[in-house]
Amino acid sequence: MSPTDLTREIALLRERIDKLLAAAPERLDILIAALGRLTRMAATHYHLSRSDGDRLTEAARTVLQEIEDTLGGPQED
Repeated sequence: MSPTDLTREIALLRERIDKLLAAAPERLDILIAALGRLTRMAATHYHLSRSDGDRLTEAARTVLQEIEDTLGGPQED
């Protein structure tokens, strides 16, 4: 395993975020911090692995989709 590969750590954090959502969905303070950490880890992983732009774009979309799903999608007034 490469020390610059954060794939397992990112997957573990995503799993923990899912568990947090199941156990305490009202804890937005922790959820927002965890999603911020996930975003930083994905960006760091990209910079360390020097992947192509398509993978970074897909990772960013996934994180944004998770945030939208967590917060309940677009809100209508």
